[in-house]
Amino acid sequence: MPAPAPGANVSARNDGRFVPSTYANYSDAVAEGDKELNARSPSLGDLSRQVREQKKATGDKARMFVDQDEEGKLRYSPHEP
Repeated sequence: MPAPAPGANVSARNDGRFVPSTYANYSDAVAEGDKELNARSPSLGDLSRQVREQKKATGDKARMFVDQDEEGKLRYSPHEP
């Protein structure tokens, strides 16, 4: 009896030459994991400060200003009120 044919949802692709897995001994793997855990990623506040400093450095200013008239309606102006 022949083997059954694979189902329609079975597929495979070779993206290149085979590269075998590498292994580390336990202590090296734990040390590498500790190093990754202790790596400090920037906080949201740090990222915000960096973006603010970059914007200051470019000198970009608002090109449109908004204020309110006596009735409380928004008024757009190309220069500061």
